Amino acid sequence: MNALSALSTTNFVEQSAQPASEVLAGEERVSSSTQYKFTSLQTARNYVHTELLDGSQVYNPQDKVIAGFWLVTTAIEVALPRGANIHKLLRGTGIFEDAITHDLMISINQYNALLTNVQAQTKGNDVGFLLGSALATTWKTSPLFALSSFDNTSDIIHALISEQCFRWCIAPLVYNRQYELDEHLLWVPEATIHNEKLKVFVLEIIFSCLFSLLKQVTGQRVPLAFTFNASRPRNIADFETHLGLRISFNQPVTGIWLNKAYLASVSDVLVDKQISTHKQTSTLGQGMSLTDFVRNNVFSNVNCGLADIANYLGVSTATLKRKLKEHGTNYRLLSEEVMRNKAIVLLSLQKLTNEQASAQMDMSDLPNFRRTIKRLTGKTPSELRTISNC
Repeated sequence: MNALSALSTTNFVEQSAQPASEVLAGEERVSSSTQYKFTSLQTARNYVHTELLDGSQVYNPQDKVIAGFWLVTTAIEVALPRGANIHKLLRGTGIFEDAITHDLMISINQYNALLTNVQAQTKGNDVGFLLGSALATTWKTSPLFALSSFDNTSDIIHALISEQCFRWCIAPLVYNRQYELDEHLLWVPEATIHNEKLKVFVLEIIFSCLFSLLKQVTGQRVPLAFTFNASRPRNIADFETHLGLRISFNQPVTGIWLNKAYLASVSDVLVDKQISTHKQTSTLGQGMSLTDFVRNNVFSNVNCGLADIANYLGVSTATLKRKLKEHGTNYRLLSEEVMRNKAIVLLSLQKLTNEQASAQMDMSDLPNFRRTIKRLTGKTPSELRTISNC
């Protein structure tokens, strides 16, 4: 059977993760075959809500823990009509054409290599958007089908944008960090591995996928807004076609916005159940990437250092540094990214005073706070507060 045309299956397998100390100390691993069989959609819903990450499951970039069939086949099917060659697309990825089956498991590195090839070999400025929209159409035949077990639109939105298990199905290279503002929820994308050339391309994929997928799953157009910390592009029509008209550029932060009043209005809105006649098994990875883990700890405690995180993981600081280097980053870059984004949210978006913002960032010394903000953002707290935003 041609794997590229066989986009339907009912047997999905959950791959369990190892303790972080084993993961970080070891070499490439392939997840074990622990299976969570969902004999009903309610069982799937219970699984998604109760199997919470406890901080012990951390993925390396070479770990084959991602259900890759839908990600790989969609990328190939979008790329081929745009001038790509399948053999060149797979070159250097470690993915072989005859191995693209429904049980294909891939790593973060492999997906990163595949998207790098797609971007380099295709023609047109809209390929990222097309890939995201195409990926959304596979949801009924992929592990994302578990979304149809949720009772209301609000739960689906929260799960799809911010829960790790669904993140691995559509955005292995991005984690969306949530910030709660007065009237909105804001999700700021954070890269799993550093790849500056692929940054915008990946954002186009994940943003268009979420925009399209939420409409398909909920049956309504969810009023997402998108902001970009970049100037208005020439291909603005592509943005409007795939993301709608709620887009703005030259903003303090790149992110996804949703009005909290809308979420409250749909918290009791039931969604139509898509009932399958087959028994379901779902591939919903529970773990997080190492970069996610580092950022999460710094976000929760700004004083959390490299040695603290290494201790949490049960590894040496040298091992942690080596593993972060495999992600193309280091502790300092990650911690500064977290603090910079938090500062922008507190000062530019929420317009907090220095005293309020420094307290939120756990920095009691105001002169040091001002110096830190200037170093991280290039602007003083007062200058950040004067920046207008959508």
